Parts: sequence; C-alpha cells; structure tokens
Amino acid sequence: MGARSRRGSLGTAFPSSHTAASVATALAFLPLVRGPWRVVAVLQSVLVGIACVYTGNHYAIDVVVGATPEEMSALGFQPVG
Repeated sequence: MGARSRRGSLGTAFPSSHTAASVATALAFLPLVRGPWRVVAVLQSVLVGIACVYTGNHYAIDVVVGATPEEMSALGFQPVG
C-alpha cells in the first residue's frame, strides 16, 4: 500500500454520505432544541463538510450534493400536531 495522492484519491465518493448523515442529524435535532444548541447542530454539519474536503476524502461538490436532499426534505416537512 503506497501513499495516496490527492489527485488519485480512492476515498472520494459522490455524494458525501458523511455530510448527508451530519445534515440529517442536525435537521432532526433542530425542532427539539433551543438557543445555542441550534447553532451547535448546524455548526457540526458545516464542520463535517469542511473536514471532508480538507482531508481530501471528498470534493466540494460531493459535500454540497450530500447535503441537498436532507435540506429539501426539511423544507417540505410539516410536523403533525
């Protein structure tokens, strides 16, 4: 196993499931928490996306597309009750 180059990274995937899971978790917690915890929920998703790109595991477009379905679902979601 040789060193992995940034151009030929075998770890990149489209879309980023790391970001998708992170955004889905944050959006699930937003209705349940108040105050600064809402900021923490959103911030952790942003940081996961940045970390994926920074470490070379994903390209920026992977992160954006990974987050998009969850955001679209949250916009259409209406809680019952």
